[in-house]
Amino acid sequence: MRRKVPASVFVTMNPQMQAVRIAVRENGRQSFEDYIREQVAACSRSSVVPDHTLLHLTFPDSKAIPSRRSTTNEYFYGKLAPAFIRQDIHPEPAVSLRDAAFALSKGLSPLSPAGRREQLMRDPEYRRFTMHCARTAPDDAPLYRAVTSSQGTYLFSDTPKGRRAMYCYMQYMTDRFFGMRTDADTLKIYELKHLPPRIAAMADKCIDKFVKSDLKSEYPGLERSRYSFTEEKRIPTSVLSEGVCSAAYSISPRYEDFERFVAGNRTQVSSGNHDLATLLYIAENGYAASVADDGLHRFRHREFFSEVASKLRDCDRARMGNRQSTHDFGYGALQQQAREIAAGILRTEYNIQNGRFLTEYKESSPDAKQHVSLPGTGTVTKRRETERRLRHSRPVSGKRAAIKM
Repeated sequence: MRRKVPASVFVTMNPQMQAVRIAVRENGRQSFEDYIREQVAACSRSSVVPDHTLLHLTFPDSKAIPSRRSTTNEYFYGKLAPAFIRQDIHPEPAVSLRDAAFALSKGLSPLSPAGRREQLMRDPEYRRFTMHCARTAPDDAPLYRAVTSSQGTYLFSDTPKGRRAMYCYMQYMTDRFFGMRTDADTLKIYELKHLPPRIAAMADKCIDKFVKSDLKSEYPGLERSRYSFTEEKRIPTSVLSEGVCSAAYSISPRYEDFERFVAGNRTQVSSGNHDLATLLYIAENGYAASVADDGLHRFRHREFFSEVASKLRDCDRARMGNRQSTHDFGYGALQQQAREIAAGILRTEYNIQNGRFLTEYKESSPDAKQHVSLPGTGTVTKRRETERRLRHSRPVSGKRAAIKM
């Protein structure tokens, strides 16, 4: 039986998605890096690095690579592309020739994490380099952004209409940030160009009926237009291999993840999410009046913290009046009490403990479901049960938290 020998096929694509160079080499990461260096060296004498994209295809059997008897572009679309599609071969993450040239100029490997665009963008020299390339060789290809998570992948155009549609989707994900009930999900944003016509036509498909007056609205999203995010409007995730990840957000029941997502996308926070986010903050950091009362929402659980908040204010006044004293006047004990109260509410009403959803607890405990509610839907019975559990979670004696004046 013949032993299969894997091989790599490297393809250089121009901005018009035409194959300009194809090479068959020994399989491996080092072989691809050598090919990248060759391509960078070939354009070193030019005043600008072309906006080419380098693809890496791994064939498990070198004999399965079609023979080449036509021009480069005809061979790619006529023989090579059907071959790797038929064999279910997916390209490795694409590499930008410009990014590779800049990474190599800094002594970085273009295939290392430090050589990726999201890391290079932190260097001011990289931004000046890309601006120079854009001015010298402008690329008129439209830009698209894809947002992907466990909820699917949606495509948006970089137009006023597309940006507003993308804002609506980010608001949609903000409203469901805690409702997905996941401990380790990630939402990523990709920038893409030169998409196939079939994929490009899926951009902004979430808009069912567009109203032009939305373009003049001060609201960053769509107010009068109708839109929805359903399964038939998603694009295949395989398209993302041609793009560059520009942002990534962790989706989990943690305050810092929620705050970063909201701040990064400038979305609005509902009353229910404000209640839950505030509890997560208190459970980790202690009580802070500026977080509980943000001026827009009324904290639904504020009565549980009213006594602690009052004592903390007295404690702050005592500390201000005795700046030279090293005594904390019970501040640490009060904040620990606030953390315990918040943790108790999270555990009983939201089924969250230590930044994780208690899935096993919810399924195994016979009375757990009656204490789990979505933000803003708690009944009087659930609230009384929460108060009863909180009384048991508080310290038996209040002397430790007393303020000594």
